[in-house]
Amino acid sequence: EGERPTLYLFATFFIDREEANEALRQAGFSNLARIGVFQQISEMPLMGTGKYNYRQLQERAAELEVAKR
Repeated sequence: EGERPTLYLFATFFIDREEANEALRQAGFSNLARIGVFQQISEMPLMGTGKYNYRQLQERAAELEVAKR
């Protein structure tokens, strides 16, 4: 209650968090949609079918959340 969810950005290239938030604003997103955590990774995790492995990204986000505490 009253808390905004944290948005995580995983990318294979470096981008400043404020630059990414500015891109969101320019794309028409509300100021409520702000990236809270950026992590550069060497490659996006893929499943055997070639689709992105979102579970693995969620696990990385959970690890980052635990590390923040």
